[in-house]
Amino acid sequence: MSAKATRGRGVRVRAGSIRTARVEAGLTLEQVAGGQVSRAAIHHIERGTNRPRLSTLAQIAAATGKPMSFFVDRPVPEHAARAGENPPAAALFDLQRALAAGNSTRAVGIARRVLESDQDSERRAAAGLLLAFATVAAEIGLRLLKAGDEAGVAAYQRQVGARPPDAVPPDL
Repeated sequence: MSAKATRGRGVRVRAGSIRTARVEAGLTLEQVAGGQVSRAAIHHIERGTNRPRLSTLAQIAAATGKPMSFFVDRPVPEHAARAGENPPAAALFDLQRALAAGNSTRAVGIARRVLESDQDSERRAAAGLLLAFATVAAEIGLRLLKAGDEAGVAAYQRQVGARPPDAVPPDL
């Protein structure tokens, strides 16, 4: 692997978006890292040599005050252009996009389909992790709505980039 190759299986982010958000917020690499990851990790993510895990991207979003959707790269996979096809890898991509857009209900549905139909253990593991993340996000949002906590709902909306769902997806 060349030194310029992107390492890791993390979330694809839009080139320059993390540095832009950090500079706009007036933060140092260390402040964005927030003790959760190293300053060097943020540097490598900014340069595009590493991809952040979903939890790291959430940390970056929290530190910079940007919704996660601000950072997500939205390339159209080659296979997505073929009508009627949704290969397993594309389903994981769709799952990440749904989460980044704050659509936890859609993310739960996609994750369940992957878990029911995909035989690849790595994709099933990734879908299970993202299903847990989507479920927690939906539950937190729903509790804030039910409690009438408008400040909490506003914070949720800034963090996730969307209003909380009206209900947690059934059968959770």
